[in-house]
Amino acid sequence: MRVLFYAYPGLMSQGPHFTDGHATILARMMAGLVEAREVACHLVAPSRSAPAVQRVAPSLRNVAYVDDVDLHRRIAGLDANSAVPTVLCRQARSREATTYPAVQVLMQYIARACGDFAPDVVITFSMQADYLGALWPAVTVFHCEATGFSRSPFPFSLFFDHMGTYDRAATAVLVENDLEVSSGALALAHQVRDDARAAFESADPFRELDIGSGFSKTVLLPLGVSNFYSFDDFVPYRSQFEFLFDVLRAAPRDVAIVVTEYNDWGQVLHRTGPAANERWLRSSFPNLIFHETFRHYSTPSPYLLRYVHGAISVVSNVGLQALLLGLRLGCTKQSPLRMVAHDVGFDQFFSSIAGTDPPPDRSRWLAWYLERYAVPATVFNDGHAFSDYLQRRIQDLSEEKVANRFSAVAPISVLHGHWAFRADASGAAKQVSY
Repeated sequence: MRVLFYAYPGLMSQGPHFTDGHATILARMMAGLVEAREVACHLVAPSRSAPAVQRVAPSLRNVAYVDDVDLHRRIAGLDANSAVPTVLCRQARSREATTYPAVQVLMQYIARACGDFAPDVVITFSMQADYLGALWPAVTVFHCEATGFSRSPFPFSLFFDHMGTYDRAATAVLVENDLEVSSGALALAHQVRDDARAAFESADPFRELDIGSGFSKTVLLPLGVSNFYSFDDFVPYRSQFEFLFDVLRAAPRDVAIVVTEYNDWGQVLHRTGPAANERWLRSSFPNLIFHETFRHYSTPSPYLLRYVHGAISVVSNVGLQALLLGLRLGCTKQSPLRMVAHDVGFDQFFSSIAGTDPPPDRSRWLAWYLERYAVPATVFNDGHAFSDYLQRRIQDLSEEKVANRFSAVAPISVLHGHWAFRADASGAAKQVSY
């Protein structure tokens, strides 16, 4: 088996190092396979990520870098508009990617970086890369991304989806009743749920705060990153502020909206300057709850789930964590979560959460997700285990049943060990690591 690890070399609007983490995660996975000496590997990454790759895997060989500046200059010679990072990114992840001259240029750079290396498998990160099939028609492409259970206090895990990410991922189209779920997988889901509840309670950094008292119901709204396709493609909003405003507008006054920000990337609520909005939001919507303490932690949202009755999400992992804890989940109409959320649209969500009936249980879907979809770091960091997993996945892709095209990551007895976890008092402050 010959595996190509591929990090999209085009720039993102957020800046040159926004996707360095994609390249470093791929480099670490590749290092495990190289050490096991079972698989031939090659890595293609943008030149701007070379220092980050060398820091995490200094001895890694068979690495080629695409000159990202030269790539955009070459594309600009054909079409200046396509050289704009947001435009090139949109073209590359589209279903018609190979029809764009800019993507054809991108493919030339990838082919040159690979040389004589013809992969059987490509592992790429975060963004759709169907155009790689035009370079190698028989190749299997696994789209990789962090799962809904990957940030503190959960052990880090990734998915490897042959269909894609976000709205093209298997999780966005599979129907829960069509999934094959064993009693062992259900037991695993219940174990992870119980461990998560215990961890959130024991390491709760917000127990001294007043969250939601005086309101009939409390809802968590985790905000994400503006001007990024994982948000922009599934909402009509131009910013997280517009998303926040629309939720507050739709929320009944007796429902508290607990707001968190993506603290690794920046603030949405501002007290001063031309972007000041917090005072106006608080005066216009007294049901808005935000504490400065939320900004002191890398991952505050999961630890706030124990105080709320439900959550609203576009693509946030917190949505799946809410399901795990038995809370109601609402999402936008185009959200990739719409197949598993309880309510699609804000009006439906707020109407439902006002009632007294518990939301329908999602244990079957979560059991399938934990057994077959989420791959813990203890698997993909182990070259032998990871090689075995990839080979089983390729074999299963020949099966007719879509739901069965995801092999069990490992035996249930082994997965129980992978997913056993505890959180300490600083759990919410920890950065993602594995």
